[in-house]
Amino acid sequence: EVMAVIENEASVILVSRLTGKDRVRETVIRASLNNFRQFQFGSFFGQEEFAIKFRSLFVANPKDDTDYVLRYASKLSGGTSIDTEDDGITQSVGVKRGISGTLVSKESVKPIVCLTPYRTFRELEQPESEFLFRTRLDDGDTPTLALFEADGGAWKLEAVKRIAEYISEKCPDLKIIA
Repeated sequence: EVMAVIENEASVILVSRLTGKDRVRETVIRASLNNFRQFQFGSFFGQEEFAIKFRSLFVANPKDDTDYVLRYASKLSGGTSIDTEDDGITQSVGVKRGISGTLVSKESVKPIVCLTPYRTFRELEQPESEFLFRTRLDDGDTPTLALFEADGGAWKLEAVKRIAEYISEKCPDLKIIA
């Protein structure tokens, strides 16, 4: 008799029943995410690098703010400068383009965006989370973008729940500890 133990959002083990005089469990199988790429939250990236990482490390989800973030990032192309007004919660960003530096648009950046990054087993529907979306100029006055986790780690609990549901569906007779 074996049971599944969900250690966290990136690790599941299959263990035996208690055996021996010391009453220990043997790990039969370990499934874990190793060396998989994740978005570097809290780091600022130039527009192109941000867009590449964003496209490859987030689920394209029409129900969340994926399109908004990509549209905003694409406005910050070469020859762009920005003027920001930042009160720590919301950011107003003026986008200027060209040699004359004419103000093309000024908009408030959504301070919190809902997105679905890849962070757990790919067989599962990835948990959606809230992120703080920020823009700033680097030392060379080039616009950079960053995402900061803003859900307090709640996505990890949701991921563990989804792992348990997945295992329960695939192996209904298996006891699961999450």
